[in-house]
Amino acid sequence: MTEVAKLIGYDKRTIHRHFPSICRAISAKYLANLHQTRLERLNIACTLVQEAVEQLYTQEIYPTQANVTKFLRKPGIFRDKEVKVAFHQARKKLGLEN
Repeated sequence: MTEVAKLIGYDKRTIHRHFPSICRAISAKYLANLHQTRLERLNIACTLVQEAVEQLYTQEIYPTQANVTKFLRKPGIFRDKEVKVAFHQARKKLGLEN
């Protein structure tokens, strides 16, 4: 809402006071967009990790989280649970985990 307030030249409190339903709609749309962006980022990260595991395995390098992180040059890629799950699934697919 701060950006909207700056754009139209009013204080955000004034906008909230006079247009509460519009403010809620803008906020809801913003949150939905954030959620969608996060899902897209997670899907890309999962795909990158799965491909990295396969590439490391074909290069005869054991695909650990540390090796995948080095290979991708993305130190924080395993922060999300979904990415870790994708990593373990890729290793299971190659027969490296039960």
